[in-house]
Amino acid sequence: MPRPTERKRALAILDEALHSVEEDVGLWVKNLRFSSSNAKIKSMLRKRINAVASALGWGSAAWPEIPSTHLLPFVVDALDGSLLESPEIRETLVSWLVQTKPETSLNSMKRVLGDCETKDLPRKIAEAEFKLSTILSTQLCTLTGLPLSYSARGTRDERGAHGLIQPIRYPPPLADFQQVVKEKLTGYLREDAGRALVVMPTGSGKTRTAIDSILHWIEDEGTSPYSLLWIADRDELCDQAVATFEQLAPSIISDDVEFWRYWRGHHAEVRDSPKGIIVPGITITTVQQLRSRLANHEPAAQALVSNADVIIVDEAHRNLDWVEDISRDLELNNQSTRLIGLTATPFRSLVAETGRLSTLFRHRACVPIPGGELDPERMIIELTEAEILAEKIILDPVELYGCAEQGKREIEIIRKLIDQGSKSIIVFTNDVEEARTLSAILRLDNQNPIQAEHIEASTPFSTRRNIISAFRNGDIDVLFNFGILTTGFDAPGIDTVVVFRRALDETSSLFAQMIGRGLRGPIFGGTKQCRVIHYRGN
Repeated sequence: MPRPTERKRALAILDEALHSVEEDVGLWVKNLRFSSSNAKIKSMLRKRINAVASALGWGSAAWPEIPSTHLLPFVVDALDGSLLESPEIRETLVSWLVQTKPETSLNSMKRVLGDCETKDLPRKIAEAEFKLSTILSTQLCTLTGLPLSYSARGTRDERGAHGLIQPIRYPPPLADFQQVVKEKLTGYLREDAGRALVVMPTGSGKTRTAIDSILHWIEDEGTSPYSLLWIADRDELCDQAVATFEQLAPSIISDDVEFWRYWRGHHAEVRDSPKGIIVPGITITTVQQLRSRLANHEPAAQALVSNADVIIVDEAHRNLDWVEDISRDLELNNQSTRLIGLTATPFRSLVAETGRLSTLFRHRACVPIPGGELDPERMIIELTEAEILAEKIILDPVELYGCAEQGKREIEIIRKLIDQGSKSIIVFTNDVEEARTLSAILRLDNQNPIQAEHIEASTPFSTRRNIISAFRNGDIDVLFNFGILTTGFDAPGIDTVVVFRRALDETSSLFAQMIGRGLRGPIFGGTKQCRVIHYRGN
């Protein structure tokens, strides 16, 4: 998937090629849309124009038409990394090369396509069985000047042969209010079978504080081998935990640290130790994976629950029945395992479960503000007044989209937010296609273009990093995503969070993680206020 700057470069090259070979751009694009020999290309163009035409006023619903000023930008935007899979585009580019390049520079392409006359190269490359990530695709980019990202097929994560060595960045010290929680939690960790519940609002660094405390406890205890089990409610929270352990451990632990991604089908090793069979190091898993593996009597799962030094349950108020079962097993077996819970939901918000949750963790709450476990409003007010958290401003989507008809309201919400001063907007969409479509509409609007991009699971790692960096630096105004940026995402300048998830419950941990992307206050480099909009599409 090409970067925004690479997309602009591709547009300039294609424009130059078409003018050099004296192609009528309108007819050329029409041929791509309706007569291309590649069914995938026709489908991609048809799908995109049907998605954006109505929002941009391009013709009618029955017969959408692309304005002449947007013909090439539309093609480049819609085809994205598949640009060279179009036989017509390859033919145009090579016709341009034949006209403008020395004949000798085309010899390498001739050898790949089979010896032929130079004049026959455009036809040969159009008819060739063309694939990305091949010598031919690389040659075509090199000769035309297209960015090499157009030559390769993107994957979920392109880390492999090429890497990037970055300077060591020591994490900043804990803030005073986090240090308060750490001191309380560390005291409970020193107890055999210690129990405690960490209660900190979303955006205040709950995961960072807990992991910092646990790593320092491991280092101070000097126990080896140790076994630590971190249980999260969702895959995204597992990813966040891994990223935080990776960031903090090198500056706290003086030895190698093993960790296991015990979810998404991954497995962990068991080893002998003085206290029995254990999974050494740090294991991160989901509730669902651990329950399933325990039910299947998987040795690693059984060892983790039986012989872990510490079990940490993120979002402890969820799956409460199961966590209580784990607690009873620990008590029946007289184990010294510590059980630590994390939650952003104080006791008073959990009327039915308050007694159970409090009892489960022996009425021990580690909070940054005294009494915060019983008075969540007071805790949030104090942290906001101290500029640790941003003030959350809830906006009614109806007041933003006004009279806009259904189907156009999402775009109207974004535009109105920008008109009202939002400068850094993160948007969580219902699906990947919605993220692609909405970002394209904002980019392609000739009357009022907005710098917008989207990220999805297939976005290559280097491109994702580039887009996030541009968003963080203010070069991108709106960043759309589906299921990618809910956790472990650092862009403190976010001043607006928009959620377009129709079925999402606002009391869920996922919704809290989403809005948490914008709740970092000025003390942590964030904003004083953050607007939050949840539009369900009705």
